[in-house]
Amino acid sequence: MNHDLNEIKKRLRAFYFRLGVPSCDVEGLTQEVFLRLLPKLDAERNPLPLAYTIARNERLRLLSRQGKRKIVEEESIRFLEISSEIESTENLLERKEQQELLKKLIEELSPQQKELLILKHYQNLSFQEVSQVLETPTSTLKYRMFQILSYLKRRAYENSN
Repeated sequence: MNHDLNEIKKRLRAFYFRLGVPSCDVEGLTQEVFLRLLPKLDAERNPLPLAYTIARNERLRLLSRQGKRKIVEEESIRFLEISSEIESTENLLERKEQQELLKKLIEELSPQQKELLILKHYQNLSFQEVSQVLETPTSTLKYRMFQILSYLKRRAYENSN
């Protein structure tokens, strides 16, 4: 098999983390994904879209069992934490304000919009891969992403004035 399973495992864990899955559930979900993924692997196909589809379904199954309906909680925006780069206090405060604003604006998005944003921009999947995961046409996803980014840009501009 040509697929690096450790890399897939790392990406799935990052995906769950960004979606706000509690760390106590991440390992179990990842194992479930691999139990379903391994029998379906072949040398010809890229396994990532299938892995993300299974991961998404396992997470929805977990939420259903727990009675939770909200797809992405406040924890899901942890990826906005301040980098460890050395910055002046002024730049650090300005950057933190921008990150807090972006975090607030992302929280205003619908669960489906958040999921698309995370898969495309934070998991670095192509539109084709996201299309396979979400079972939605690529053109529809591009249009939705345009709407999301336009909304975030407009709201950020409104909040800066």
